[in-house]
Amino acid sequence: INTRFSNLKEEPLSLMTVLDFHKWPLGSQELATFGNSDIKELVCEHLDHFFLPEEREEIPAELILLKLIVRSLRTNPLVDVYSLVLKQKPSAMSHILKLLEYLLVVSPSTASCERGFSNTNVLKTRYRTGLRQDS
Repeated sequence: INTRFSNLKEEPLSLMTVLDFHKWPLGSQELATFGNSDIKELVCEHLDHFFLPEEREEIPAELILLKLIVRSLRTNPLVDVYSLVLKQKPSAMSHILKLLEYLLVVSPSTASCERGFSNTNVLKTRYRTGLRQDS
């Protein structure tokens, strides 16, 4: 398992863990600056093609707003909290919401694709492969 999911420890996936609010510091001072450099690197270097330059500039300020909203909900599951935030769509956080949507959609593994290929074996059996026009 460690070798199969080793890419989770590499960038950009490792930078995405900054949005795991269960790992955020509890103190206000530490939380204010926590993850700023990781978000900037993620948005400016790895996902720069998703954001316009002016959007990239606004994301660090929007991260602070996100931290304020999420801080009170940190005992809930990660996906539930971010789903709630995405449903509310605060207008002051439009760019970081775009990043959240991306992070919730990206699959860290190819397991779902592999399951799909395995399911084709139900349809494409040995007998079906042998069918020809004349048979």
